[in-house]
Amino acid sequence: MAERRNTIQQEIVAQTLRGMEGHPTADAVYIEICNRHSSIGRATVFRILNRMVEEGQLRRVSGVGADRFDCIMEPHCHVRCKSCGRIDDVRMKRFPKPEQDVEYANGYVITGHSLLFEGICEACTKETENVEDNR
Repeated sequence: MAERRNTIQQEIVAQTLRGMEGHPTADAVYIEICNRHSSIGRATVFRILNRMVEEGQLRRVSGVGADRFDCIMEPHCHVRCKSCGRIDDVRMKRFPKPEQDVEYANGYVITGHSLLFEGICEACTKETENVEDNR
């Protein structure tokens, strides 16, 4: 019976993630789930998110404060706004694959990598311009 319940809870987490925009934190996923399913605990949501990452169903975006989660599993990069913290996907015609260079130079067997660009998003740029225009 516990296996069935966990499967239902995992499906709720997966559906919630698919319905959310951007790259939500575990807390944001939990809050969204609580709005509809108050019986699912925070630790359960966090455990399911971590399991989904381990099973390759979800990608973790780390190094930007709280971990964010991404449902898109094909190789892609991310860009983070240094002002508001927003994270977006970056689509590139040619995805960089430096694994061979790193393996050769450092003796590692590379299992993957992530690439995070930083900048200021369009909304924050416009907000800054509006503030400066009003001075």
